[in-house]
Order: sequence, then structure tokens, then C-alpha cells
Amino acid sequence: MKKKTDIIVNPERKITLDQQKKLQKLLLLRNIGFPVAYLIKEKEFWSLPLLVSNVTMIPRPETEHLVELALKLANKKKGLKILDLGAGAGPISLALAKELQSSFIVGTDIDESVISIARANASNLSIRNVKFLKSNWFDCFHKKKKKFDLIVSNPPYISKDDPCLKFGDLRYEPRRALISSNNGLFDIRIIVKDSKKFLKKNGWLLIEHGCNQGKKVREFFIKSSYQKIKTIQDYSGKERVTFGRY
Repeated sequence: MKKKTDIIVNPERKITLDQQKKLQKLLLLRNIGFPVAYLIKEKEFWSLPLLVSNVTMIPRPETEHLVELALKLANKKKGLKILDLGAGAGPISLALAKELQSSFIVGTDIDESVISIARANASNLSIRNVKFLKSNWFDCFHKKKKKFDLIVSNPPYISKDDPCLKFGDLRYEPRRALISSNNGLFDIRIIVKDSKKFLKKNGWLLIEHGCNQGKKVREFFIKSSYQKIKTIQDYSGKERVTFGRY
């Protein structure tokens, strides 16, 4: 893959017939709306170039709010243990690991092929204080009795009949990473309910959710006896991340 600067600096360079065929294929895919991130197999998040594929979600700018909030709550403390549920290609885990180099982050995902990409991203970025495990939410921790200072998650939260699934990049992204039952709230409810078993005293839970789900997610937090519950807005002023302290 040639960078834009290479093409500008060397405008006289011709491409081969094989390259022309590949370019035509890419243009056809882009013409039907196939995401650029999947075409070039890369997406930047938190200034980190990340490998992505059509088995992973494409990291989005609004998820950086989750990272910013986690860093604020970490408050420059050292030696924290942080869990990222549904890590995907690893954007949240790797951003936190980069910023909190004395802490350790564990990212989980149910799909082994996705975990492989997250591990490749960690290796490519030479980020050592992170580990990725295959797990359906907390399943791999039940016997280990591990406790974390922070638990963060950007879980599936879109309803299966949401019209947004018919537009833009979402048409091509993995449904498993997007859709949840019970109007998009099933997985969030599980995470809120079960997370208390894996949080240290005064630990924090942070969850990204749909812009119309804030009230319901706060109710889940209240029902599970969380304290200092708040919801923050994204760049467009929509409710995006709810958090609380156990």
C-alpha cells in the first residue's frame, strides 16, 4: 500500500497491470460503501495506527471519551489493574496501556480471530503491559477470582431492528459486535450486574452505550448499588458513557 506522500513525490511512477486490477477492485468496493478502514486494513485511534479487518469493529472517535474518562478516574495512580470487556481490535486496551505504562490492562473478546488482531496490534506497537484473552464477558475470570480497579467496555448495544444498521459502515461491520437483544440492552445489563464480583472496593465501571440508552443504563447501575453514577456526552452532545463506583 503506497502512502499519499509517495504518490505526490513520485507522480511519474507507473503502476503495474496487477496493481491496476487491485485498484479497480478497491474502487468498486468503495463505490458500494465498503469502509475505507477495511480496504486499507487500518484505522487510527488515540493516535495509534491499528490493524482492523471485517471481523472487527472500526474504532470510532466517540469511544475516545471512554479512554479520557478512564484516565481521569485512574488519576495518575500506578499499578492499576484494568479490564476491557469486548476489546475488539484493542483500541481501548492499547490506548490505556500506552498512557498508563505502570498499570496492566487485560482485554477480552469472544472471537479468537479478533483476539489475534488485538495481539498483533500490541506487538506492532511494542506495547507490553497488555494481555488479550478469549472470553465471553467475565467467563474466564470466575475461577481466578481476579479483581480490577477499573472495568471498561464498549459492548454491543444496537437493537437488531435499528434502521442505522442499513447505512454507512455499519452495513459491513460484524453483527456480533453491534447487536444486542432487549432493545440493545441485554449485554450491558449482564456487565453491570456481574461486574461487582470483579471490582475492587471503590473500583469504577465505565460503559459506552447508545445515545438514547442513558436513562436505562443508569437504572441498571442504581439497581446494582453503584455510587456516584453519571453519564457524559459525546462530541455531538449525546449521552454516550455511563459510569459509577462500586
